[in-house]
Amino acid sequence: MNRLVFSDTDLRDLRSRLLEDAPQEAAGAVIARSGRGLEGLRFVVIESVVAEADDYIIRSEATAVLRPAFVARALRKARDERASLFLVHTHPFQKWPGFSSVDADGEATIAPTFYARAPDGPHGSLVFGSEGFSARLIDQRGKATDRIDCLIEIGRAHV
Repeated sequence: MNRLVFSDTDLRDLRSRLLEDAPQEAAGAVIARSGRGLEGLRFVVIESVVAEADDYIIRSEATAVLRPAFVARALRKARDERASLFLVHTHPFQKWPGFSSVDADGEATIAPTFYARAPDGPHGSLVFGSEGFSARLIDQRGKATDRIDCLIEIGRAHV
């Protein structure tokens, strides 16, 4: 079971910030360190970034296209941290979203750049709907290789 792990309220904050402009789609990036355990891959989120208005080339109810500069900053952070990058976006019109053919085409276009600029990967995509999510890992060609089965939010230890 592959997991994406967020600390404290980071998952709720990311989700609510991305969905606050519904019905417009929104996008961002999640940087996470990965490790393999007996139960599969675990990605521990070290940073989440939601795109601001000027980070989009196009944004509507049906699409969200990020400027290359936004993606380059996220890739630089992933490279510097030797981490994975998940591009995240919303399908606010779906309760339980799936990846669209447009999503797959975008992954095929961007994946070679992900792996060239941040070779430590693996990298992936995350999409939020009004209630659920879908997440997957992609290879260097942008083909889905594995899914992320659950998103986990853990609290901080208080001593």
